[in-house]
Amino acid sequence: MDAKKTGQFIASQRKKLGLTQCELADQLHVTDKAVSRWERGVGLPDIQLLEPLARMLEVSLIELVQGEVTQQETISIHQAEQIVSDTIKLSRKQKISKTLGAVVLSTIVFVCLFLLYLWIKEGAIVAYSVGSLLTGLIAWAVPVWKMTLARAAKPVAVCAASFTAALISLTVQFFQVAQDVTDGDFAAIEDTAGALCAVVVLFVGITVLLNVAAMVTSRRKN
Repeated sequence: MDAKKTGQFIASQRKKLGLTQCELADQLHVTDKAVSRWERGVGLPDIQLLEPLARMLEVSLIELVQGEVTQQETISIHQAEQIVSDTIKLSRKQKISKTLGAVVLSTIVFVCLFLLYLWIKEGAIVAYSVGSLLTGLIAWAVPVWKMTLARAAKPVAVCAASFTAALISLTVQFFQVAQDVTDGDFAAIEDTAGALCAVVVLFVGITVLLNVAAMVTSRRKN
């Protein structure tokens, strides 16, 4: 599929039917920014949207994929092969993204379950550490979920949820430091201060990068 040609075709058919971008978007359950992006040729609709989009524009699926109205009742083998090839490539790209997201999120869920088991087994002695790790993993999971499995989710809400979880994670971790100070265990603080600072910097850096990536992905989609 030629994104530019398909985009111009979508815009032309939409205007011909007297539809606004918002009206078309509402029917397809996407944002008007997504429709605008298609029409500008900077992206293509998800493969699941091709058939309903063709129905909305009152064209055939083949015409939508080709980006032009055709009077032909049949198409050549070469055209058919090209359409199938383009559709497979689009589907494969989207499946890879979703599969990767599912694998990463499944791994995070597994680690969270293990941490909960550890918390139940060891009790209060690991409460601060486990609590910090759990909320930290949530802070990472949210933008990954946005980028791969829930692209329509609002980026501002996603970032807010991620950074809130990150802030809770850091706060819980420093409760442990406060507890050591209360107990007068300054040796433990001295032993872990360097490593803790490095972990905090790394954690914050990864959280920021993931959320920036989620925002960029959202802008490209919309």
